[in-house]
Amino acid sequence: MANEDTIVELTGHITQSLGDEMYLFKDSTGEIQIEIDNNHWLGLDVTPEDTVIIRGEVDSEWNTPQIDVDSIQKKA
Repeated sequence: MANEDTIVELTGHITQSLGDEMYLFKDSTGEIQIEIDNNHWLGLDVTPEDTVIIRGEVDSEWNTPQIDVDSIQKKA
């Protein structure tokens, strides 16, 4: 996994809501928890079948790496 605060762009699927703005994201390399603040959704409706592109930074302050998402979009 990349170092703390490394900017990343990932393409995959949000497979599950974990509550409190936390989600499970899956791509071809595996799964990771991501945090998407409510204001970053911008009215986007996403299902587990939708392919999305997320951009954000690595946050590993709790020993378990996660992605703090800055933007999300559906892949066309």
